[in-house]
Amino acid sequence: MLLDAYASTEAARSEQQARARILGGILQEIEREGWYPNMQWVHRTFESDRAVFERCIEEGTVKPVGMDDCLITIEGLRECGGDTRARRELECCELLVKLCQEEFRRGDQPRVDLEQAAVQLKNVDLAALQRAALVLLVHEAPGIQVEWGKDGAGRPSALVPMHRVLDVPSDLTRDARG
Repeated sequence: MLLDAYASTEAARSEQQARARILGGILQEIEREGWYPNMQWVHRTFESDRAVFERCIEEGTVKPVGMDDCLITIEGLRECGGDTRARRELECCELLVKLCQEEFRRGDQPRVDLEQAAVQLKNVDLAALQRAALVLLVHEAPGIQVEWGKDGAGRPSALVPMHRVLDVPSDLTRDARG
């Protein structure tokens, strides 16, 4: 009986370590490339952890999007706990939610242009805002629609807040603060 308990604890620990490797690896690739890695890279890099990766997809921790990119969802970023890269990604999401809410309150045709926002904010690059916009879209944040760039890169160019944007909580990082 003691061996069974140890084995189940060991299996859980092993899965937790694999999840941390996968999420940390994806965050590292985002940091290196500025965008989400493609699914082929993830499968090749974490081939020995494939069953755990598939569970991450089933649970909504990561999600294939666009032209085969591998996105870490808000839930996945929260799971990364004290990782500063995950915190930065969540903080960009929060920032976009706040900008959308402010823009909605301000005008008749609210729109947050991501390129202009990056210039205005100075400490946040455009790619980070584009990634955050995609995470919000995948998260199905109510009241936020995405406009896509005309450059063919398949990246968001603007957010259009609707009335339900006021229902989106602005504390997305609450579970990732270390």
